[in-house]
Amino acid sequence: MNGLLLLSWLLPLLLIPAMLSPTQGRRLLLLAPVPALLAVLLLPSGSTLSLTWLLLGTQLQLDPVRQLFLALTAILWLFAYLHTVGNDRGDTQAARLRVFMLLCMAGNIGLIVSADLVGFYVGFTTMGLASYGLIVHSGTVKAGFAARVYLVMTLLAEFALLAAFMLIYQRTGQLAPSSEQLVGSGDLELGLLFIAFAIKAGLLGFHVWLPLAHPAAPPAASAVLSGAMIKTALLGWITFMPLGEQALPAWGGLFIGLGSSGAIAAIAVGLTQSDPKVMLAYSSISKMNLLAAALGVALISPPIAEPLIGVIAAYAFFHGLNKGALFIGVGILKRYAAPWILALVAVPAAILSGIPFGAGATAKTALSEVLLVESSEAIWVLTLLTILAALTPLLMVRFLWCASSQSGQEAVDLRIVPWIVLIVLAAILPLGMFPALSSGSALLWSAAVVIALGGLYFGHKLFTARVSAIPPGDLIALLPRGSGFRWALSWNPEHTAMANVGQRLTRSVGRSRWPSIKGDAVLSISFPLLLLVLLSALLISP
Repeated sequence: MNGLLLLSWLLPLLLIPAMLSPTQGRRLLLLAPVPALLAVLLLPSGSTLSLTWLLLGTQLQLDPVRQLFLALTAILWLFAYLHTVGNDRGDTQAARLRVFMLLCMAGNIGLIVSADLVGFYVGFTTMGLASYGLIVHSGTVKAGFAARVYLVMTLLAEFALLAAFMLIYQRTGQLAPSSEQLVGSGDLELGLLFIAFAIKAGLLGFHVWLPLAHPAAPPAASAVLSGAMIKTALLGWITFMPLGEQALPAWGGLFIGLGSSGAIAAIAVGLTQSDPKVMLAYSSISKMNLLAAALGVALISPPIAEPLIGVIAAYAFFHGLNKGALFIGVGILKRYAAPWILALVAVPAAILSGIPFGAGATAKTALSEVLLVESSEAIWVLTLLTILAALTPLLMVRFLWCASSQSGQEAVDLRIVPWIVLIVLAAILPLGMFPALSSGSALLWSAAVVIALGGLYFGHKLFTARVSAIPPGDLIALLPRGSGFRWALSWNPEHTAMANVGQRLTRSVGRSRWPSIKGDAVLSISFPLLLLVLLSALLISP
């Protein structure tokens, strides 16, 4: 039965060749998340699987935290596939999108169930590089720019993570180190882990790819990018930092300071946006920064690390499902001409904003209760929760206002049913993870909603005149034109000699039924991967 852990990782890869068939590929796509769902439902917590023949010795594990992350990931991917299959008939590149989605899912699930450094890294890299195909899918200029920003940031994260894992192995001699063996981490090791996962999580200063990538990707891809994939950063920190074993006040302070600033700043910038998907991206940045700040308290106070990690995982579960429902909901709004759809979109938006007795309010209360310790750092995060309880409803009300202008032309049909089911699951499932429902900050939430509605009604024209002041990606606009990052974003590999080599290598592929892939894209991905493999081999070889 523990073989489900391996099958949940490998089945998406095995299904890739079938995606070239327009009919069978669409049907088989729905099978990909089934092993992961079965693993969550059938395998007890603590299940392990050791595979000495795979890679350098793969250790698969399903502890309580991984179980929550795997459940979130499997559910979101299932509904993302259902939405894709129901709405991709007019997409000439649908087969290519399905291939990249399967690659992303394989990496996403692979890193969740992997307890060893190599397995986690292979999953992290597969997910990261394949996500490029989701972001660039539409082929527009904006999508191309967003994909380049994403790829530069992702490669930086992957190199940082590789270096961190090398240091961990060099220090511990273990490919699957326990939490006790992680004690004694040096600042370089911790710094590299921080950078690698800060990019994936979208912490302040590392977040610039998120507001660009989400509006560029298809709705289903945005749902898993924001709902599942960025959450892997939390799992990475939880797994490879000595949480609960060693107090790290300086690093905890960095998490709290950067997370607190990012959580507030993201909402402030999100309020200036007019694209609903960009606003959802900034909302995700805010929530990930909040959870990073909470992890900072665990780094400073080891005794509360275990209960705090459990609440953070449950918080990520509730946020991921509801945010996925919102991203798919934006796509639904653009397709169908039915005013009542906006009311359905408002359900997960209200939950995320902290409506009394919803999963959002209950999760915030649970997080607050764990943080009620004699610690100035915990008090700071509690204050942050109060501030966000007032600001998040403002962002969600403005999101609904902007989303109300999104209207399609088609009549509602059965393709909308999976999304409605996801809304119901997102509202109900997370409630079972907490001992009791909570009204949260009911008065504060009500006041914020009233203020937001009044502000939109009376000051909408004045506000919309200023919404273009901060472009999506914000900090990128401040970079000097001659900076290395700007050069990387503007570099066109088609102008290099290597492009000709890549085109010859992929010419035969271009004539086949496989979706066209430029040679420069193949090379730009292949060389970093080859370098990573060589570096890993040099370190681990006797």
